[in-house]
Amino acid sequence: MIGIQSFWTKPYSNNKDHNLSWNDRKYFYISWILSNHLINQKFSSTELVTDTLGKHLLIDILKLKYNKVSTDLDIIPYDTKYWTFGKIVTFSKQNKPFIHIDYDAFLFKENNFSFKEDICVQNIETDVDTYYNAHKSLYNSSLEENIAYNTGIVGGEDLKSYYQLFEYMEVIYDSFLKNTTYNSDNIYTDIAIYVEQYGLFKVAKERNKRVSCLLKDLTCISQYSEVSSFNNKWDFTHVLGYYNKKRTEQYKYFEKLVQKYCPKLYFNLIDMLERGVL
Repeated sequence: MIGIQSFWTKPYSNNKDHNLSWNDRKYFYISWILSNHLINQKFSSTELVTDTLGKHLLIDILKLKYNKVSTDLDIIPYDTKYWTFGKIVTFSKQNKPFIHIDYDAFLFKENNFSFKEDICVQNIETDVDTYYNAHKSLYNSSLEENIAYNTGIVGGEDLKSYYQLFEYMEVIYDSFLKNTTYNSDNIYTDIAIYVEQYGLFKVAKERNKRVSCLLKDLTCISQYSEVSSFNNKWDFTHVLGYYNKKRTEQYKYFEKLVQKYCPKLYFNLIDMLERGVL
């Protein structure tokens, strides 16, 4: 099983929120350092799928470590408002079982997740309005099953499901999104999440595949403040959403972790920030 991460830089470069929801942009980079450190502890083989700018930022400047780095995301024809599409393209490039971990997700060594399933996801979502809203925008009809999978951590052994998810994304884009402009950024965000997370639920159901929810007792959005916290019962943290990225105790804690476990990378980051390289 290979541990992978991805970074399509164009959606981030075009983001009006220059701190990318964090109190300070520094914590965006600190999050990458910590997540990368932990993925290397957990997996014997790691890979970054990015574009040329992402490679420059994460490898050349931040000095993150992966066994393999590819720039397959250089040529992506999609509107950058659909920021999840780079991740779905990353899934489609895999040729062996994998686990993908978001940069703001932290898989601590002590957890006992089993990844030997057709499809592994972080948790099921059943009470999120995102999927209703996106479905309504796309089809002008109500969504029958408001069920999706949170993919802060996602992967598994059934690669064909992820290839089919990529095909689903392309159909949605060509049929509905390519020549459509929405008057709200929230709609773009809802559709981006819908295609990835509801799309995976749809594909898994159609293919009748076993899905392992790694956080089995996490089922509702009200619990997201808990999974966004460190030292929780899962030994896995996913700093979800704008509010949780603003929690002072959060970013101060993982800054201390990076100082402790990755001091060279931390001081390199501070130097790059002070010199205006980042």
